[in-house]
Formats: sequence, C-alpha cells, structure tokens
Amino acid sequence: MWIGNLSANALELIRIWQGMCIIWQSINFAEV
Repeated sequence: MWIGNLSANALELIRIWQGMCIIWQSINFAEV
C-alpha cells in the first residue's frame, strides 16, 4: 500500500515541478 502512496506523491511532485518549469520559462521569455 505504501508503495502506491509513494508513487502517487512522486507523480504529484512531478506535476508541481513541470508547472514550475512552465512558469519559469514564461518569466524568462517575458524578460527577453
């Protein structure tokens, strides 16, 4: 059970990381 919970948390972290990357790219693009 804990393995499935761990993978779910990993997917959530990946989603957050992708969102941060998109925001960071949009900020850099706006500055350029």
